[in-house]
Amino acid sequence: MDINCSECIGERDGYGNCPIHHEIMERNMTKKEIKANAVWIVEGCCGYENTTEEEQIAAWQHLHTSGLAYILQGWFSRQATELIKAGVITA
Repeated sequence: MDINCSECIGERDGYGNCPIHHEIMERNMTKKEIKANAVWIVEGCCGYENTTEEEQIAAWQHLHTSGLAYILQGWFSRQATELIKAGVITA
């Protein structure tokens, strides 16, 4: 996904970083991108530091629904369980 920097109109890399300003731009991710990068999104790293709350919830829902949250490190399953209890994601 190529995104342009609003300041320099330069292309950003696949992680949303502007090679000139070294900043990350908010982007609207597709469902496919959210699913493919769910772990990075919920951890807030690797270019996914500025995701929206909606994208975070979609990523957590995918991790729960796919079962990935329960085979990764314990933090993922504990977080998913808490989000279900809070009604943020569905069981």
